[in-house]
Amino acid sequence: LAANDGARLLTLEADPGNAVIASVIIAYAGVADRVTVRTGHSEDVLPGLAPAGCSGHSCHGESPFDLVFFDQRGSRYAEDLTVLAQIE
Repeated sequence: LAANDGARLLTLEADPGNAVIASVIIAYAGVADRVTVRTGHSEDVLPGLAPAGCSGHSCHGESPFDLVFFDQRGSRYAEDLTVLAQIE
């Protein structure tokens, strides 16, 4: 992000208060144009992340994500990975 090479970051935050704090820190860091904070639980937000024109495995062979990092509590890892794999 610091190199401003077109990289984008999308972060999900379940807690609305933490989402506001994250947005303020991101703006202060000067990268708000490259970072998007979405509020909600992964099971609600992830299915809507497919880029326009992509559905199932029809995203022209390219993944809409270069990197996925999970930092969550609970046992949703397998379910969230399945949803992300279907977006590709």
